[in-house]
Amino acid sequence: MKIKAEYIWIDGQTPTAKLRSKTKIMEQGTEPPIWGFDGSSTQQATGDQSDCVLNPVATFKDPLRGGENILVMCEVLNVDMTPHASNTRAAAAEAAENFSEFESMFGLEQEYTFYEQSYDSLKYGQPLGFPPSGYPAPQGGYYCGVGADEVYGRDISEEHATACMEAGLEISGTNAEVMPGQWEFQIGPVGAPAIGDQIWVPLACTATIMYDLMGDDAAKMPEAIKGAALSCILSDTLEFRSPTTTDHDRAVAQKLADDLGIDMAAYAADLFEAKSDVSAFSDAELLRMDSKEYIFCY
Repeated sequence: MKIKAEYIWIDGQTPTAKLRSKTKIMEQGTEPPIWGFDGSSTQQATGDQSDCVLNPVATFKDPLRGGENILVMCEVLNVDMTPHASNTRAAAAEAAENFSEFESMFGLEQEYTFYEQSYDSLKYGQPLGFPPSGYPAPQGGYYCGVGADEVYGRDISEEHATACMEAGLEISGTNAEVMPGQWEFQIGPVGAPAIGDQIWVPLACTATIMYDLMGDDAAKMPEAIKGAALSCILSDTLEFRSPTTTDHDRAVAQKLADDLGIDMAAYAADLFEAKSDVSAFSDAELLRMDSKEYIFCY
């Protein structure tokens, strides 16, 4: 039986690294093998020598896809299997081994802030819970607050904590922080380097949860945004020919096409015809056209 394994790694962007991920289809019950990616699109290689290696270091249940699907946290290696310059996990693992007799345990907390993405020009880009202009009341009631006048985004925090538990992560708590729309979660106590693996994986879960929770607000998107969303689904699934395509992908794409009043098959044909013409792009642009970027504010 085939399953989906979501390979997750930390890119080379500075000063703040970001998460990347890609899906591997593999046999259930087998160990996730090493894999590769184009490092020229993640600030981890040049275009002439772009191969980088994904080395699985931790595996968790995938609480979003469910079933037997898994999340695979990876470290980045060079093609000679030495640690990549962006791979700080390797040094942490070496230090943990050198001082293993102390049996050190760690706890980490991750703070983050939700931002409005409502397509309302008065709110777009504002921290969740902020007024359309100006600032909210001074801090005081928000930290560990209770009630809709103090706390914003609790539904996402609750879903996120449940997903972490279902994944088997050592999440130990969560709470609202000192600003509207600001939350944190805690991982630990866990040994090194596993503590680093477990603090990064929940961030990947958060992105998908927030998309799912958009719910009925998706209907409020301008037509240009709906068109962009439909184009993304058709492109990423190769018009549903990709083995990672889900029934949800098809349903969302059809809903967007219906809202736009277009024939999806004809639109896809035009889309891929346009995508096949790369004459207007430089070599550098071509190398970076398929990069994925995840932005987390915390």
